[in-house]
Amino acid sequence: MHGAIVSSFKRYLDTALGEDIWRHVVEDAGLKGKTYMPVSIYPDEEMEALLNAAELGSL
Repeated sequence: MHGAIVSSFKRYLDTALGEDIWRHVVEDAGLKGKTYMPVSIYPDEEMEALLNAAELGSL
């Protein structure tokens, strides 16, 4: 997954629900401490975990 997609998702959550939400989503996805750069590539599973965490209750 391209980091630009992850960054866009973060920006969406920040705008729609506030900047604190991202931290909770990352923690709930089991990716605490992970930093995403728009120009990097990440495993698709990480984006899936972020989406699932956002869907399952962080919001």
